[in-house]
Amino acid sequence: MSEAPEALAAAIEPILAPLGLALYDLEMVGTAGKSRALRVLVDRAAADADVSSATVPVDEEAPGPGLGLDAVTEATLAISPELDRLAEAGGPAAAVLRGQYTLEVSSPGLERPLRRPEHWRGAIGSVASVKATAPDGEVARRRGVVLSVGADGVDLQIDGAREHVAYTDIVQARTVFEWGAQAKPSAGTGKRGSRKREKVTQ
Repeated sequence: MSEAPEALAAAIEPILAPLGLALYDLEMVGTAGKSRALRVLVDRAAADADVSSATVPVDEEAPGPGLGLDAVTEATLAISPELDRLAEAGGPAAAVLRGQYTLEVSSPGLERPLRRPEHWRGAIGSVASVKATAPDGEVARRRGVVLSVGADGVDLQIDGAREHVAYTDIVQARTVFEWGAQAKPSAGTGKRGSRKREKVTQ
């Protein structure tokens, strides 16, 4: 999870569960002493299941649109005091939270980052844009349908052929929204505290 430790994710996950939400991703970006942001992506809690190494038809239904603004606001209000508590408690999470930062809570949106195997499992059947390193060292971006997810990488259908891409070769990846352009709503800023500012986006 990038710079943010697992301890931070472990503290946030049980806070979201009673709201019917789940932590999708979390990362601290920026440089200490300058502008930093703790980006927290929350999603609807999945009703199921382990789909590791699963394969589904290409026309499998893709994930739905992002959360409503009310749900994201509720998540922000629940997460914020827990971050304050963690900062005071010490430990690995406190080291990341020390100093000024902005808390940014949002849904993954229609084009979701794919950074961990569980992200890829949730994207099976969807179109993904993948920036990856080829065997010759060249970095290129390609687009294909996610067919299956394994322990070492993912299988994509690219130009009608099945291709395997190792996690270690992936530089950046995201799902692709293809059903027509739609504006992505966003919303305002929350309270400003001594340690963080809160920003809520849908």
